[in-house]
Amino acid sequence: MSAEGWARDSGDAASGARIAADVARIWRDASPDTQVTSIGAHSGEPRLSDSLEGRTMPVGGVTARHTPHGLVLAPQASASRWEPLALSTGLLGIAATASAGTAPTVIVPVGDTPPAGDARGLWNGGLDAFRAGIRALDVKILVTSERPLLGLTGMAAHVRDGRESDEALAVAAQEQEREWAAVALTADSVVRDQALVATGRLSSSAGAGAAGGLAYCLAAAGGHLVPAVQAVPQLTGLEEAAREADVLVAVTPELSVRTVMSGTAAQAARVAAARGIPAVALASEVYVGGRDLMAAGFDAAYPCGSSREDLAQEVRRVAHTWTPHRRHKGRE
Repeated sequence: MSAEGWARDSGDAASGARIAADVARIWRDASPDTQVTSIGAHSGEPRLSDSLEGRTMPVGGVTARHTPHGLVLAPQASASRWEPLALSTGLLGIAATASAGTAPTVIVPVGDTPPAGDARGLWNGGLDAFRAGIRALDVKILVTSERPLLGLTGMAAHVRDGRESDEALAVAAQEQEREWAAVALTADSVVRDQALVATGRLSSSAGAGAAGGLAYCLAAAGGHLVPAVQAVPQLTGLEEAAREADVLVAVTPELSVRTVMSGTAAQAARVAAARGIPAVALASEVYVGGRDLMAAGFDAAYPCGSSREDLAQEVRRVAHTWTPHRRHKGRE
């Protein structure tokens, strides 16, 4: 069971770990003979490390959490966005302490949250100097968008999406495109020989335009763009927990086109498909139809309402439907 959180009556969001534990308890009460494993899920935004275990340490302007898969970075304190210069000093600090001959894995979850400031501030002192400074690191950039930096589906187009009639916004978007095109003219050539840039141009690569261009700036410095939907299930333990599962249940505040493509729901569906087991979703609101749910890999999805009581009632009903021994018994 993978839980991201839930919309509470007050409008706040309960933590994924707490909701996961609550749903698991309710499921066990409804079906006492069932073994339920609950995992607090995360979409892959900057505060991903809050969902993980491991000791933490401050490095430069960031917090690094030690995990079996590498150092997972997060903004310091409770900040929800990356500050580019702080991230820069953090990465340089980690690289400075790296042992000779090793390449520590450093995971930077950017999701698709714009940074607190110009993303190019990451290259304080210049791209070449920053690239050389973190060469000792294996940097993985977790993104929740396939948006390229430039082009018809790039950052500027995203800014205007749904507001094409706003002339001032159109001018601002055009200026943004020109500025980043000038940056890419130089930066693309730096990484042109990287094997992971399938298009030959980093600025045209899927995910390069995520997080207000921060993903591009990190990738130009030598990082590797990785879809969060692939990486996060391993980090949170969802992949391991699903090895012996008969059904995987995703609990998310909202089931929309975006979340079934790149959110925690998409992670659950992907893991379930790899295991060949059913994937079921519980959401406060379900905005996608049956055909799209099937295409996304879900066998069923249930809208539950916004309160925790609504969720509990639906969990009991779904537990009676999807607990494996109950389903098998009904078929006999």
